[in-house]
Amino acid sequence: MVTLRMIVVIHDLQRQGLSISAIARRTGLDRKTVRKYLRRGLAAPAYGPRAPRPRRLEPYEDYLRERVETCAGLSGRRLYRELRTLGYRGGYTAVTDYLRTIRPALPAPFERRFETAPGRQAQVDFAVEDLDVRNLTRSARGTAAAPGVRVAQKRDLNRAIADQGWAAFVTILRDRAASAGLPVIAVPAHGTSQSCSRCGADVPKTLSVRRHRCPHCGLDLDRDHNAAICILRRAWPAHGRGLADVPPPVATAEPGASHASGAGGTSVPSSGALAPLVA
Repeated sequence: MVTLRMIVVIHDLQRQGLSISAIARRTGLDRKTVRKYLRRGLAAPAYGPRAPRPRRLEPYEDYLRERVETCAGLSGRRLYRELRTLGYRGGYTAVTDYLRTIRPALPAPFERRFETAPGRQAQVDFAVEDLDVRNLTRSARGTAAAPGVRVAQKRDLNRAIADQGWAAFVTILRDRAASAGLPVIAVPAHGTSQSCSRCGADVPKTLSVRRHRCPHCGLDLDRDHNAAICILRRAWPAHGRGLADVPPPVATAEPGASHASGAGGTSVPSSGALAPLVA
């Protein structure tokens, strides 16, 4: 846009004896533009609104308005296909832009969501086993002098641990808990799957045994469920709570039997403990 100040500069350069080409190079304008304003004199330029150009969608606007009033849920893609059958040769974006101006406003939702930061609305205590994942996934190959045993089985176990992403999960958990001002307590992992979460007695079992059945108090829980409660009991003193605050464990049914929250599966402790690194 050429301003009145630029017009004065053009006339001043002409009075200095510069040619039209030199004035155009000096001002960055086209020679025809320089010639036009030299011919007009020092009159201020007047810029008015441009006349609107005809749009290809204009003949079909009434049809779109009628279709939207009839069924407001019609998608822009469908209406665009209908216009194409009627002879419309414009673009799809022009249709959606116009639909955005004529669609009725969405009704306000009945409910009002209440969002809070993680751990603020419902207090949660986080506890994990203090495991060295790097040592757990170390190869059992051994050396030439002392070759390892069950190398293939250990390799499969290492791959399974890596696929689960134990270390990555704990890292993300610590980051999210820290953003909410909550601690994540790491407790010693030794004995969490062998101790009873109700009476504290030792119940030795191999890794193939997936149920915890205590002969002392009769507690019957999934192995990982029982270990999660034991982890929480070890972490709660660091959270400022006593062992008496820990809810008593509730026995769960065998997988496949009826359950309070559905049939089968492993129960999650209602106390909120997270034990992703199962024993």
